[in-house]
Amino acid sequence: MSIYLKAPPHSLLYEQSKDHRKQKHAMLRLANMRLNELDPEVPATRTNFRKLLAKNPNYFGNFPEAGKEPVEKIIEDITFEAITCIGFSLLWDLLEATIAIKLPTGYGGALCTAGTREYVRFFIDYGDGSGFQDLGLASFSSHDIPNADDCRKVPEKPLYYTVTRSFTPNQKYCVFPNLPVVRGILSWNVQPPSNPN
Repeated sequence: MSIYLKAPPHSLLYEQSKDHRKQKHAMLRLANMRLNELDPEVPATRTNFRKLLAKNPNYFGNFPEAGKEPVEKIIEDITFEAITCIGFSLLWDLLEATIAIKLPTGYGGALCTAGTREYVRFFIDYGDGSGFQDLGLASFSSHDIPNADDCRKVPEKPLYYTVTRSFTPNQKYCVFPNLPVVRGILSWNVQPPSNPN
């Protein structure tokens, strides 16, 4: 037995594909909305972060060299993100920092958007009296990702990201262990200063 299917007219296919494109664009627009602006849980200081810094570079008290008084000191705030581990891999000559992204919103948009940048600036102190030296930046994009459970019903948050930076330490002959101190400064949406203090 044969079954014949009659194909819809070409104009009908075109109309269906136009509707599909409209739906797809509407879904992308929705996905590209800045979810943190819709979420009352995200503080206005985070939503308007760049605007506030444009008016006063020392708005949060992190840039006293600007010569302006801070409006709201926010230093060492780990509500949204935090460095959980930092170290040096001698085998690979890499500085590494692991960052925990803790909340579902406050990162500038969903995965279909540019999101926002998370920066880590690395420093090292060899203990020779010269203090911390700036070793440069590493960064990644963070996004608004809804809370969910994995297949074992364990919450997926926090999400962990690792950033690395190539680094070859000073080599010197030593009788005692040479154990420099590595430090990292995490900063959301703006590069951290080169001053480790």
